[in-house]
This record gives sequence, structure tokens and C-alpha cells, in this order.
Amino acid sequence: MRGVPTGCWFALAITSVLACATDNNNEIDFRDDVFNCEDALDRLTSCCPNFDGRPIVCRHVRHHDNSCGLDTYDTEDPALNSNESSCIQSKSCAELQSQGICAKAQTQARAYTSHSATGTDILNDPTNDHSGTTHSPVCP
Repeated sequence: MRGVPTGCWFALAITSVLACATDNNNEIDFRDDVFNCEDALDRLTSCCPNFDGRPIVCRHVRHHDNSCGLDTYDTEDPALNSNESSCIQSKSCAELQSQGICAKAQTQARAYTSHSATGTDILNDPTNDHSGTTHSPVCP
């Protein structure tokens, strides 16, 4: 349209995109799997020489975004699931070391993640995307 500055069209486009978006982040730390992971991490830290627990995250986060018809869910679960945590708690320090559980936890235990997106994007292209990360159990 004549007479409308380009900057106004750009601002209108950005405002439209932002108006469509809803963003819900939920960090839920009062879950059994979070507490179990923290207990197992404490055990690994006390039993395993030179163990660095900083890369091992024990939290649950769920992020939901609904932007103009596209529903996106991203979830992060504790790096040590309930089975792994129980297994670690049931082992003696000597077993954790001799069975290689200390080393596996140090190198492999990272947050379990999942991602899914469904609906149509801003260009009306259908989307059905699912992905995630996992790791081998650190404690059998």
C-alpha cells in the first residue's frame, strides 16, 4: 500500500507472529524420578573417585509452544531414570566401581529428551515431527 512506511509492515508482521504464540514452561522438581535421580547422583559422587556430577541433570521440564497452529512439546527428564537410580542405590561403592557403573554414569548419563511438533506451520505445511535423545542404562 502506498504511503505506509516499510518499517510499519515489518512491525505488523512481527506483532502478528507474537500474537499467535503461547509459551508454557513447566519445571516440575517434586517428582519421584527427580528425587531418585538426586539420591543416585549423591551416591555416585560419594562412591566414585573424581566423579563430576555437574553434567548429570536431575530435573523434569516440559515446554509447550502453540504458535499459529503448530503444537510443539519439548520434554527433559532426569539423566538417571527410576530404574537406573534404584539400581545405583542398591549397589555398594565397591560394586559401583568394579562393575563400571561410575564410568558409565560419568560419560553416558545425560538428560532424556523428547520433541514433538504437530499441526501446520506458518506456511501451512503439515508437520508431524518426533525425535529425542536417550542413552544406554548406566546401571543394569
